[in-house]
Amino acid sequence: MTGRRVHERYHCVLDVTVLHEGSELSAKTDNLSLGGMHLTGDDHPPFGANVEVRFRLPGMKGDSTCAGTVRWIRGDGFGVQFSSLRPIDVWGLNQFFKTLTPME
Repeated sequence: MTGRRVHERYHCVLDVTVLHEGSELSAKTDNLSLGGMHLTGDDHPPFGANVEVRFRLPGMKGDSTCAGTVRWIRGDGFGVQFSSLRPIDVWGLNQFFKTLTPME
């Protein structure tokens, strides 16, 4: 990895619900890491917004809901940095990543 990234990113498409101030926005992942996700969708929360993202990882019985912050917005995409992950979500993400190829 190069630059400021701490976690490897993986291209994948998952349906995500973004919860912000009582609203639910639909989005899809473009890429995902233990640090956060790049999302695309018709709408997005404002820069700096605290959000929760809810998604289902393959092989998991329930949804993952993770707190995060919108760190950037570009075109139809935006980046959410996770602020906390439960141990089960870390495990699920790491299991999912084993099926994917890291982005270069």
